[in-house]
Amino acid sequence: MERDTALEILQVRKGLEVESAGLAAINATDDDLKKLGKIIDDMERQMLKSALGEFTDWEFHFALAHAARNSLLVRLMNTISDTMQKTITINREKLFKKEGNQHTLFKQHLEVYEAVKNRDVEMARRKMYEHLTFAEEEMQR
Repeated sequence: MERDTALEILQVRKGLEVESAGLAAINATDDDLKKLGKIIDDMERQMLKSALGEFTDWEFHFALAHAARNSLLVRLMNTISDTMQKTITINREKLFKKEGNQHTLFKQHLEVYEAVKNRDVEMARRKMYEHLTFAEEEMQR
């Protein structure tokens, strides 16, 4: 996959997932929050093992889209799912070459989750924007 495609998918994701995080902060059910919390726990275990964790990353973003309770948003995410999975793997392989990035990515996911759990719409949006912008900027280096 070309570098331009990886950057383009991050740009598209930013458009979709920032609002997804905000909607999840409004609409997430207790079951959604439990699922997201379990995924965060899995991410932390994988980080401690220095595992790539690409599936768990993808799973978090899709669980967040489902928690937004917007069927069109979920369909749009499904449309880019294959490309998204590939780019998450490519992005993580590149990002993890720089020391500290694995912990940074975990922390960013945790912050999105905490904002959603606290029903803080603007914080959820901001944290998702910061997360995707970080990945985009690191991929351009």
